[in-house]
Amino acid sequence: GFIVLLHKGENASSFREEIEKNASHGDLSFQLTFPRIGALHVIGEGATDLLHFGKVRSVGPNCRAVVASRYYWNQDRLNQIDSVLDGDETVVPWGGTAVRVFIVDTVTRISHDEFVGRAEVGFGATNLASDGVYDDNSSCTNTHGTSVSGVALGSTAGVARNATLIPVAAFDCTGWGLFSQILEGLEWIILQVDRLEGP
Repeated sequence: GFIVLLHKGENASSFREEIEKNASHGDLSFQLTFPRIGALHVIGEGATDLLHFGKVRSVGPNCRAVVASRYYWNQDRLNQIDSVLDGDETVVPWGGTAVRVFIVDTVTRISHDEFVGRAEVGFGATNLASDGVYDDNSSCTNTHGTSVSGVALGSTAGVARNATLIPVAAFDCTGWGLFSQILEGLEWIILQVDRLEGP
């Protein structure tokens, strides 16, 4: 099959109707229409001929995509100098010992298994969770901070697996934050670093 992408503003449903009425394109079978995206999934050898229509931006194969189930690019990226990744995910087992990592993001679930015994209550900027910690009773479903923390210091996929996590919520549940909230979080971090001993 093929994915037909229309130019911005073109109506995918109308385009499909137009093509289906055109007898010269009878070999095409429309599988799915994506009206909000302006795209269609089409089967048939004549799909590439649709490029002749001014409404069509591109026609390409319906390729298969995969989510890497166990490849930790963050570890591969940090353990080498060469810009081409080599697939080696080796990290030092003592990475992050006696180090505090402040994650400026949305709220973070510090009770997650990835951070057991290595997370502290943090800070939340004005109008956000006061301690930066995800509340299990919250209606907020955006825990991007937890994901980012996992990349940095999670026990499975993290780089600094012995570091201590300190969340700093500067972005709300929709993923937006004001510059003033970000600066507030950074100010708090500087204050903590001045007060704390160690890196």
